[in-house]
Amino acid sequence: MLKRAKATVTESGEDLKKWASQIRKGSLAMCLLAAIARRPCYGFDIMQELRDLLTSEGTLYPLLNRLQNEGAIDAYWQESASGPPRKYYTLTETGRETLAHMQIEWQRYTSAVEAVLTGTAEISDDSEPGERLIVRAKPAP
Repeated sequence: MLKRAKATVTESGEDLKKWASQIRKGSLAMCLLAAIARRPCYGFDIMQELRDLLTSEGTLYPLLNRLQNEGAIDAYWQESASGPPRKYYTLTETGRETLAHMQIEWQRYTSAVEAVLTGTAEISDDSEPGERLIVRAKPAP
């Protein structure tokens, strides 16, 4: 039987960075829609608001394009008093519905994670391997 070598501090640090990056990527679309839902925004505004979630400018614009192609956001150009015209993004009705569904799923997910982390969760035996785990709060004693 092969044993896995212990990870070095550097390797585990890299694993943590990858994990943190995946969390950011997984929640970025929802946060982007939420930012645009508050008011029309242009790229730099969005980058400022989401600076702790974005790994680079190269992350934002492909996501904006994808959301626009999916009909979740619309865009329009507006003249700027301090430079070239700016492309502003607004939420469509589809985008509002998508954001609402994402927020519900996010709440369900974070509640389940918190319950597991705090030991107040019970994982159901009803799940089959490969199926979604069912996590419930433990009944009060």
